[in-house]
Amino acid sequence: MQKLIAILLLLTATSNLKAQDKIVFAIKGGVGVSWLNTAKAANAPNITIANKTAGVSYGYGIMLDYNIYQSLYASVEVRSASVKGTFEVLESSTFSGVTNTTKNTSGFRTNYIEIPISIKGKTGEFSGMKFYGQVGLVPCINYKSSGNVKFETIGSQTVKEVSDSNFYSNTNKINFGLLVGGGVEYGLMGHTSVIAGLSYRDNYTNMIAVDDPKKYTVKSRYISLDVGIIF
Repeated sequence: MQKLIAILLLLTATSNLKAQDKIVFAIKGGVGVSWLNTAKAANAPNITIANKTAGVSYGYGIMLDYNIYQSLYASVEVRSASVKGTFEVLESSTFSGVTNTTKNTSGFRTNYIEIPISIKGKTGEFSGMKFYGQVGLVPCINYKSSGNVKFETIGSQTVKEVSDSNFYSNTNKINFGLLVGGGVEYGLMGHTSVIAGLSYRDNYTNMIAVDDPKKYTVKSRYISLDVGIIF
């Protein structure tokens, strides 16, 4: 009962604010494509690393836009997001004149709580539609990771595959990135609108948290098609 009263009070407060054209509240979800940006360290000449396959990403959450000046809004979201990708590392070593090459193929999915913070510009209304563009930053908290790693020795039959549903200990817990996006809002009735847009996220933080980041970095990127309802 107390939760219901709290929700009613929040909706009432939101309605009063919306009457002043100051605040926009929305529920959003999205699906897209994620991939990994890989690079080796300068002190690791015997390493070759490459992105192998992209994966399906998805996310959902809430959005709050606050009008700060004319057509400019401060936008804050809280959303759960999942990104996936696969990368391959080739490492060569020479012993007694014999060179051996190992290949490690790692695929994993990481789930984040994202808090995108951006500045959003909106146009005036055209035939019931408003267009917007936004740019900002995305702090992320990693709360779950799962993956598998396949170890191979080139030229031999040695293959070992490790699957770990709790890949969490091998990934960094905090991520940080850039957000760029744009889209359209279409009015239905009253303060209710539908929203649709594209967003691109480029994360700056190395996802891997074991010794190997001394040799290479792995960072995630993804493009998402987002839809939602504004109340």
